[in-house]
Amino acid sequence: VRAPTPLSDQLWTVSLKGGTPTQFAVPRAVDGKFSPDNKRFVFEEISVWEDEFRNYRGGQNSPLRIIDLQTFAVEKMPWENSRDMNPVWFENQIYFLSDRDFGMNIWVYDTPTKQVKQVTFFKDFDCKSLEGNNGLLIFENGGYLYKLKVGSDKPEKLSITVNGEFPWTRPHWTKVDKNIDAISLSP
Repeated sequence: VRAPTPLSDQLWTVSLKGGTPTQFAVPRAVDGKFSPDNKRFVFEEISVWEDEFRNYRGGQNSPLRIIDLQTFAVEKMPWENSRDMNPVWFENQIYFLSDRDFGMNIWVYDTPTKQVKQVTFFKDFDCKSLEGNNGLLIFENGGYLYKLKVGSDKPEKLSITVNGEFPWTRPHWTKVDKNIDAISLSP
């Protein structure tokens, strides 16, 4: 749960059984994910006021951070003054969105080797809203949803069809000659 405080954003935890939320161990965080063993947590420290500012290199950018939830030691992930966001943790790797190639793409950070590698190479549109589960990432690019298997560098565009339940929302032909109230000829 994300709740604003007077000075910064703060994460809270809530039991699946309900009850009173408790303040999370990280005093300032916006978005994050637990490691598979729940001993560490990767997070964004600050929220930005403008998500769509492409290639912004100002003071709102900050590196993703990893906190050890037993010692509370914090490690900054490698960073190039880029906008790094939406971390997703699989085994020893953290996938995240970054504009370090001047387009928002998916990158991966290997926690044992501390190496960062680019995974996707989209040029026309930025990747957005990275999430993942069960070895599969999902994200948006250019208005389309893509899935990407962890360890692969070949995203697959999803084909989604939404059919209307009511007859008038389904594709159909309609006579509109009675609705025409003006016409004009092209040059």
